Amino acid sequence: MRTIALLRGINVGGHNKLPMAELRALCAELGFGDAKTYIQSGNVAFDAEGEVAERLRAGIEARFGLRVPVVVRTREQVAAAMAANPLPVDDKMLHLIFLDRVVDGSALDPNRSPGDVFEVHGDVIYVRYGVASHMSKLTIGWFEKQLGCTATARNWRTVGKLLTL
Repeated sequence: MRTIALLRGINVGGHNKLPMAELRALCAELGFGDAKTYIQSGNVAFDAEGEVAERLRAGIEARFGLRVPVVVRTREQVAAAMAANPLPVDDKMLHLIFLDRVVDGSALDPNRSPGDVFEVHGDVIYVRYGVASHMSKLTIGWFEKQLGCTATARNWRTVGKLLTL
């Protein structure tokens, strides 16, 4: 089954450096077939069966000494998330936040960050930023704290590219 792993906080601002060639090699060692990466920010697709998030997370920690959250989806789940998008598409301003579990987002403040819009659908949050994601109060940390889960975000264009890996 084609699986897409999203690592949070890899190669951002000079922190958590993890060369993609080494990530692909680790995936092969873990028995994940045909590993391919996209850009340098922790996106890897591979063929695997069963629970792979914890195996990959533990492998990264053991080999590279990095403790990073890993959220995993099948290719079909990522395609379904894109198809279910309820917001206007903008390659840079629309982000999908992938969560490690299904959540109830009904208690989230929809007015937290004026100009930004979000909708929670199970284990995906769709966010359309009004100006720029780095200026928004809708941060990964805020969503994680409010929902009690692990999250990682990708913009619309990146999510589309992940489907081609």
